[in-house]
Amino acid sequence: MNKNNIDIIIVGGGLGGLLSSVLLSEISGLQVVLLEAGNDYEDRRLLKADTRHTLEGIGGAGTLGGGKLCGRPSSSKLWSKTCRSLGQYADFLSFLDLPHSAIETLKNRNYSQLHLGRLQHKQYGSYLLNEGQMMQFVLNMRERAILAGVDLKPNSRVDEIKRNNTNYEVLVNNDWISAKKVIFATGRSGSLSLKKLLGDFPIRFNEQSPDLGIRITTPKYSTDAFIENGDDVKYKLNTKHHSVRTFCVCTGGSVTPVSFENSTYFDGHFGSTLTDSVNLGVMSREAGLVGTNAALQYCQLLSKNGLPQIPLSDLHAYINLLKKRSNMTPFNAVFDSLIYFVDELHNRGALKLNNSDSKVFFPAIDRYWPRVTTDEYFESSCSGLYVIGDAAGIARGFLQAMWSGWCASASIMQQIKGIQMQKNAAFHHNKENFAIAP
Repeated sequence: MNKNNIDIIIVGGGLGGLLSSVLLSEISGLQVVLLEAGNDYEDRRLLKADTRHTLEGIGGAGTLGGGKLCGRPSSSKLWSKTCRSLGQYADFLSFLDLPHSAIETLKNRNYSQLHLGRLQHKQYGSYLLNEGQMMQFVLNMRERAILAGVDLKPNSRVDEIKRNNTNYEVLVNNDWISAKKVIFATGRSGSLSLKKLLGDFPIRFNEQSPDLGIRITTPKYSTDAFIENGDDVKYKLNTKHHSVRTFCVCTGGSVTPVSFENSTYFDGHFGSTLTDSVNLGVMSREAGLVGTNAALQYCQLLSKNGLPQIPLSDLHAYINLLKKRSNMTPFNAVFDSLIYFVDELHNRGALKLNNSDSKVFFPAIDRYWPRVTTDEYFESSCSGLYVIGDAAGIARGFLQAMWSGWCASASIMQQIKGIQMQKNAAFHHNKENFAIAP
């Protein structure tokens, strides 16, 4: 591809960036370059024991293991933002190389909400891809991108971006390339570098209160609430100063460490086979703690002398010890809210504190990246510059990242080619060649 004849540069090769590249190339024939700072997907898989590759590389965060695709209305702010595009949602799902059962599950708006005293209980429709299915899904999308003519460039970190007349110029590996439009799909791990890259642009970054908490693992037999593999179940409790919730419930999954900015936290994922355990995040959000630095401080202080793993029955005593440390004082209210919430889950039968096989992993974090001000198509205040997926800061999740890429790409194709995203316009490839076993 001629570097002077590029229509779109996509920065970030996670699922949102990959889907955007496929959509723009397959349908409209636009010349697309995809730049990814991390390794190619197969190389990531070979190196997956090194947790530095969990968040970065082709495929994006979380795709080295299995994961849940959580449908509407999970991440409700995203769907509200893109409400004018929701007529395309069924077409979007059909564009993905997923089993028919997955598409039907995600197409139906399966959602329930109950109030159990002070607790809110929510359940969303979701579809579980195990590790092998996730691998095939990523490889299929990667192959589609290459077949469509996308210039896929792993190990290509962007160092600078500037605007020149009607084009954007991007410095990557000591070489400048130019394009009409740029999509940033840099994910959660690229939040600090994205803010630095776009520092000279009139783009607003809104720092958010991060989710700070713990990861709990417990046998399936010890809970009445999280029993179906892959279910997207959430409990939530609001107090005067905190919002506390379960997060990323992995019934049938396991706990995995994640490296981020010289620190480590715990998350959940699914392997090739399901386990007899439930692991879930219990996260607290406090208005007075804001930004990535607050999340990093929480991680670094808790992991200073190793990564604590304790029996769930010892949680009260351990948190009381943490609160006696002067350097943990900023997080004391977070610890109090976590304890209160876990006790409420115990009282409702969702968790049993006295189960000897239940453990707690410290720390867990999420939502530690800023929210970028964009329109309903994820275009920023700078015309032709888009921010999608987790990088946009409005939603989290595999399906949500891809949907934001769909919305941005639909807008770009309309602007450049006059192509309207109409039913069946996108489905010329042979999906049988990219089948994933249900």
